[in-house]
Amino acid sequence: MIETHRSFVNRWECDENDHLNIQFYGQRFDEAARFFRLHSGGPLLGPLPRLRLIRYHAEMSGGAMARIESAAIEGGDHNGATLHLMRTVPGGTLAASCLDLDALNRNGGVASIAQGDLLANWLPRSPSFEQTKPLSFDEFAKIGGFCTGQSLVEGRECHGDGTLTQQGYLARYSNAAAHSWSAIGVGSTMLAERRLGRVAVEMKLTHHRPARLGEGLIIHSGTVGSEGKTIRLRHEIRRATDGVPIASAEVVSLLIDQERRKAVSLPDEVAARVGRPVPPEARN
Repeated sequence: MIETHRSFVNRWECDENDHLNIQFYGQRFDEAARFFRLHSGGPLLGPLPRLRLIRYHAEMSGGAMARIESAAIEGGDHNGATLHLMRTVPGGTLAASCLDLDALNRNGGVASIAQGDLLANWLPRSPSFEQTKPLSFDEFAKIGGFCTGQSLVEGRECHGDGTLTQQGYLARYSNAAAHSWSAIGVGSTMLAERRLGRVAVEMKLTHHRPARLGEGLIIHSGTVGSEGKTIRLRHEIRRATDGVPIASAEVVSLLIDQERRKAVSLPDEVAARVGRPVPPEARN
């Protein structure tokens, strides 16, 4: 593996749980992917991968330092995909891993890693390794989806070619997730009273077409399933003017005890609301 990124976690990049917000993990992994592509003889700019999976292993708090190493996978089911590992500096604790299943415009790897048993320790466990097919907003509403955001793509969140960055997508998912949680009874008041936090564990990001500068985006979100202590969130982004699918995301998430930093079980009344249509009063 070769080093493709180094960074410092600023306090303003951290969320209400006092750890790095998911949008900044996404930013770092995407930059690492682009520099790996550059080292491999491809262009620095270019489209996002059609499918990107991220798994969060340990929290990164303000003041932490990180480095990312990247390699192409050889052999096995994920032959040709690119693996990125984010570790703390110093210490080398694995903080997050990312798998790009269709690394585009890469002309032969300068570093490779064989797919073996160890790889399973780094890959997401829950989402499938297939692209998510977009749901219409009407289809999504039947299993609990509702509008969680409307926004314009601004220049400050675009690449030089005018396409939305990975960070821009994840920022929208992060904001929308709060509304999804709140709709099933896990709002800010409940979190404060019980000293809990909402965190993502794994993400599967599917990019259908680029969002471009000046476009309006509508995002619908909802909770579509639960297992053990986790719930599955689903996000759909479509272009506001004509409803064209832009991106889909599947997120495995859970609640943590803020003091012990350990996962806790979903309250029964919360679990009972997962995957059901959201009444209008629950959205406000």
